[in-house]
Amino acid sequence: MPGSLSNYAENKLLDMTFGGVPWNPPPILYFGYFVTAPAEEGAGTEPNSGNYARVGIENNSSLFPVTSNQIKTTALPVQFLGATANHGLVIAIGIFDALVNGNLLIYGQLEEPVMIETGDAFKLPPGFEIKFNATGTYSNFTKNSWLNHLLGGTPFNALANLFFGYSTTLSTPAVPGTEPTAGSYARVQAANTSLLFEPSYDGSKRLIKDINFVEADALQGTIVEGSVWTAQVGGNQLAAIPLGAPYPVGANVQPYFAANELILKLD
Repeated sequence: MPGSLSNYAENKLLDMTFGGVPWNPPPILYFGYFVTAPAEEGAGTEPNSGNYARVGIENNSSLFPVTSNQIKTTALPVQFLGATANHGLVIAIGIFDALVNGNLLIYGQLEEPVMIETGDAFKLPPGFEIKFNATGTYSNFTKNSWLNHLLGGTPFNALANLFFGYSTTLSTPAVPGTEPTAGSYARVQAANTSLLFEPSYDGSKRLIKDINFVEADALQGTIVEGSVWTAQVGGNQLAAIPLGAPYPVGANVQPYFAANELILKLD
């Protein structure tokens, strides 16, 4: 099973991108292993004796090369200390931000569990993959930027402003939906602060401010999704959220997104 993001990491990435809260990932990543499986909230059991310790490795592109395919893969082996007592059956891997305690960032079950007994030294070979599932549509640009920021140290800084748009066809991660080209359509700029999106909780984030667009002066079509961009024109799409109730926009109609209408999730 590929590694997935914990709720902690999801919340940090969402608050940074949609809320403007800066977050610098740790300069050292600490690998650990579990004998009971963790979950998004971070539960899971690591060995607590027998010379067990997490392994710290510098968080750079030597460990996690830059990705452009929405998957991060370790390029280095991770060698743990030899066990001086039985640790049990290792079933999952975790990546933390501290040697002891701290926050779980990534977790993933091993395809083939490994029994660690006295004298054994667990080794995670290169090739451990990390990706995430996302409810709604995050663009490939966003997925790559998040993974490269968290794992490998390629900065993806919080934007001062976000730009809201809408489209008449649904986006895919690779291709944005079709924005209107008539009727005075324009994206709407909004300051990227905590007044725009509520703080993320359990990998979920909600728009808390109305977004009002320019009144259309010609037929634009039926709006099926809202979108968030990095620029007023062009730029990169960050996310697209299908509307619960698509609606037509003709002349003299002012489109808007009401507070609480757009919800972003990372689950």
